[in-house]
Amino acid sequence: MKTKPFLLLLLLPFFLACTHRSELPAYHITGTLMNGQAEQVYLQHFNTDNKQFDNVDTAAIVQGAFTFTGTLDVPELYRIAVAAGPSVEVFLENSPIAVDIDMENRANSQVSGSAADSVYKDSQRSRLDIAEQIRQNPASFSLPYRLWRNYSYNVSPDELTALADLFDPEVIETSPYIKLLYQLIDTYRRVAVGQPSIEIALPDPDGKVHKLSECLGNYVLLDFWASWCGPCRAENPNLVKLYKKYHPKGWEIFGVSLDMTKEAWVQGIAEDQLPWIQVSDVKYWACEPSIAYGARAIPTNFLIDPQGTIIARNVMGADLAQWLEDIYGK
Repeated sequence: MKTKPFLLLLLLPFFLACTHRSELPAYHITGTLMNGQAEQVYLQHFNTDNKQFDNVDTAAIVQGAFTFTGTLDVPELYRIAVAAGPSVEVFLENSPIAVDIDMENRANSQVSGSAADSVYKDSQRSRLDIAEQIRQNPASFSLPYRLWRNYSYNVSPDELTALADLFDPEVIETSPYIKLLYQLIDTYRRVAVGQPSIEIALPDPDGKVHKLSECLGNYVLLDFWASWCGPCRAENPNLVKLYKKYHPKGWEIFGVSLDMTKEAWVQGIAEDQLPWIQVSDVKYWACEPSIAYGARAIPTNFLIDPQGTIIARNVMGADLAQWLEDIYGK
């Protein structure tokens, strides 16, 4: 009989731990399907490396309803995708969240219960510039994603730093998207005009490795493109025309493809009749040279002088033609 109080004392930390664990914040998604049926639904996390969504959980759909439960360190972008059906983006946070998915018209789907998602969706509809949106919502965890994903393409490193610094300290310290922003700022500074080019060594379609440095001694256009990129394919005829004119004078093009398959890449080269060096690691947005050069949208290019110094970025069409005329003459 005397051992029972001692036993209770031993078990007390366990009970306290269980009680504390049950009180930890968690997300609880309650979902329903409208205008259709399905058997499974997936919870998918946005992968910032390749800009795709990865499955992290699966739920059965029972009588048109499903649930997901878990915990997050900070709010992040997810997607709920019905098997062989529509998907709905949701900026997930630790709170009760309701999701109604319209199987016939995804635009009619609704998400409620997530403050981060409300700011995210409002931002997509807003006519305010991103700086004003951040000033109105400095504690938002979804606006850092919007800044990184949608607004960081054509701003200077200093401008991007000023925008990132508008967020509250907690967001700056814990948001994974803020971390990506500062990494991107460092990259932009590293490949700014006046900086030395970064070496690239990748195989061509035949498996032969080519280095960017092998083209130096001449002016080189480092061109990031892909066969699936409409604007890239639209620019290729202009590049072909300029290459025929200025390659005999020494100009080189070093193409880096962000294709997902070798077959698509090779077909794009053949269809557009691209005669210059083409290399790829076939990793889509995870292409290592594109990350090193901060090429987050394509086409992106860098004009490099014979000594390997970057002298211009994103010169295309008539602008590129003028650069080449100034260098080589008419």
